[in-house]
Amino acid sequence: IISAPPAKAQGAELIPATARYVQLGRFPDPAQAERAARRAAALGYPVLRGTGRDSPTLLAGPFDTREAIVRALNRLRREGFAAAVAR
Repeated sequence: IISAPPAKAQGAELIPATARYVQLGRFPDPAQAERAARRAAALGYPVLRGTGRDSPTLLAGPFDTREAIVRALNRLRREGFAAAVAR
């Protein structure tokens, strides 16, 4: 049996029940990571820096509700964080 990736309901994104953060992306260049962190902070989001396998990861949050995560995802994507995902 071949399993398919999770379906999106009429274009809606499935957000994990345990999600509390929005991952802004992975940034191999430290200067790029710093610029992205400043941009997200200027939008009013707390930013956490993590270390990934290949490059540093930036997270915005934590968020208390799924609705807050969806609002943050939509705004961050509009502001240029196209790769943002709920985590």
